[in-house]
Amino acid sequence: MIAHLDVRSVANIVFRQMWKFLLVFVPVVIIGIFLILGATRQYESNTKLLVKFGQDARPEVSINSGYQSGLSAEEKRGLVQSNVNILSSRDIAQTLLQEITIAKAYPNIEKEDISDENKMVYAVKSLQKDLEILTESDAGIIKVGLMNSDPEVSQIILKNLINLFLEKQSEVFGNPQMDVLREQADVSKQKLDAATQKLYTFKTQSGIASIDEELTLLLQQRGDFAGYMSRRAVGNKISDEVSIDETDYESAVNLVNNFALLPAQISKAGDTSRLPIVEDKQKKIDELKSKEAELLITYKSDSQIIRNIRKNIAIEEQGLNEAVEALNQQVKDLDYQIAQKQKARVTYDELSREVALLDEAFNTAQSRLQAAEVNNDLNQRKITRISVIEEPSLPIKPSKPNKMMILLLTLLIATSFGIALAFAFELFDSTFNRPEQLGRALSKPVLASFAHWSREKTYLKPFPRRSEWQSTLAIHLEKRTFPSPFYKIKPDVTNVNQIDVLGLYQGIETQTNNDGAKIIQITSCYAGEGATTVATALSSFCANSLGKNTLIIGHDYRLSKTANKSLMPQHSILEAAQGRASIKDALMQTSNEKIAYAYLCENNQYETILSNIDKIDQVLKELQKSFSIIVIPTPAVLSNPAIVSLSKISDAVIVVVEAERTRAPVVKQVVENIVGKGGNVIGMILNKYTHYIPGFIYKHL
Repeated sequence: MIAHLDVRSVANIVFRQMWKFLLVFVPVVIIGIFLILGATRQYESNTKLLVKFGQDARPEVSINSGYQSGLSAEEKRGLVQSNVNILSSRDIAQTLLQEITIAKAYPNIEKEDISDENKMVYAVKSLQKDLEILTESDAGIIKVGLMNSDPEVSQIILKNLINLFLEKQSEVFGNPQMDVLREQADVSKQKLDAATQKLYTFKTQSGIASIDEELTLLLQQRGDFAGYMSRRAVGNKISDEVSIDETDYESAVNLVNNFALLPAQISKAGDTSRLPIVEDKQKKIDELKSKEAELLITYKSDSQIIRNIRKNIAIEEQGLNEAVEALNQQVKDLDYQIAQKQKARVTYDELSREVALLDEAFNTAQSRLQAAEVNNDLNQRKITRISVIEEPSLPIKPSKPNKMMILLLTLLIATSFGIALAFAFELFDSTFNRPEQLGRALSKPVLASFAHWSREKTYLKPFPRRSEWQSTLAIHLEKRTFPSPFYKIKPDVTNVNQIDVLGLYQGIETQTNNDGAKIIQITSCYAGEGATTVATALSSFCANSLGKNTLIIGHDYRLSKTANKSLMPQHSILEAAQGRASIKDALMQTSNEKIAYAYLCENNQYETILSNIDKIDQVLKELQKSFSIIVIPTPAVLSNPAIVSLSKISDAVIVVVEAERTRAPVVKQVVENIVGKGGNVIGMILNKYTHYIPGFIYKHL
């Protein structure tokens, strides 16, 4: 039974269940010692590898045909972990064992009578188990350790493992797929050549050398022509003085209208250039008109010379108009050529873009192929991202087994299982071994607890006579003020049982309200639990230490073969109650004048008490006039159920429970029976309990 857990309770459980604790502790410790002694020594060879990141590591094939500018922390961890997976792969382990041979690496496996395939399987598993890999992902450090029973073999295996790892790492990470990249480059070149030829054919058929330059030139020419014609249509006026026929006049008007229809927004690039034919004719017309103006001063307007000049002006203007018409036609030709060029430009641009894209794809394929060729060369030279920081070491001391760690772990496991077993037994134990368990289980105060009585039966020895400390105690008792604990005022008392009896009396005084003589019934569940012993000790204490007149009504000792019958009362209390004897004849004064002895009934026939309980009550009340305290140790309740009837005539009932014997349900049932009969159970006594915790440990808890 576990009432509550504290240091003392746990220690008490462990020491109480010591044999059960040792039943687990010792075998586990023995097994641990055998494991330490029988374990094979393992030597560990160690090495460190560095995984390099970024451009400084080595050129790699990348999609954008460039170097990786930097890796994130997650990418670094992934790269390191991928190398760890390669290092611990089954293929590398199998290749390594084939090179070194299983007989050298694991001779015990080689000696087994199994097939070579199974030997290889077991050897690979053993190698992977003996391989220990630790990583520092952000720093790119891989720590590798390898265990083996032979230190030299451990170093050799680790060296070969690193070499195979570097080769495998180069194959996995450095293989650029040369054939695929070369094929991609060839296909890109073929597509680029076909597109280039198609563009060339189109330019030849279209007569295009450089479409942008040709369009620029055509637009410049058209701007020159159209600009001149626009300025001429807007800025020049047809002379009203020219005498031309009606047809010529209409032609001139139509020409002016045609000039007005030309685009208003024409490039000014060619506005400053001259048109020689038109400019010359215009200059000649201007000269003739100037000459006409001079002659009009001298000649009449209808004179022959004036008429001739005007005729010449009309002829020149007619020629100018023809030149302008030709110029207008040339503008139309330029517009047609420009439209054709623009139409061809769409196809030209599509073909040009296709050539540009294919050229870029070809350059990318070529760059990847060149990078792959560099990687292939690095692979041939065994230049990888991995660098060996520390070469595999030759171990001197064995790394396993760690004897101290195994021993500590064994002790921890043994102690844990031992305590668990002890707690399990304690949990399912319904008896009491500590006073607090009894108090919690029954919700009754524990008035006292007595350890096993000494062999000399010190409880039968007379208590010390009244002394100074006893007088002080008597004063406290009269005033009902109880110093706690009592033993602080009794330095001359050393017997533990006597000290416990002091506590019992204090509890009785505290739990009872009767200031006069008290009738205390002390009983138990089973016979032999110590009710009589406790009653005798309490009576001796009250008489010798407190000086109280005490009556103890015990058993009929005349039934005992060893008892001195001449010293026993001749009549019982029951006989006195029935009137067959006087009360004085039922008492016997002992050598101690403060203690008298009586017994309840003859031959322990307690069933007869039921019918005479009222008469016995009257006798006890009469005895209370002569005695300060009457102690009645009764037989066990379960052996004599009729004894419960005495509880209703007693001032207080105390139940004695033997430690580690009486179960909690039994005690609860007995207490309920007593209370049901009207008894006043003021508390419990735990008797015969054992101090399991050694004194030198207990005083420090």
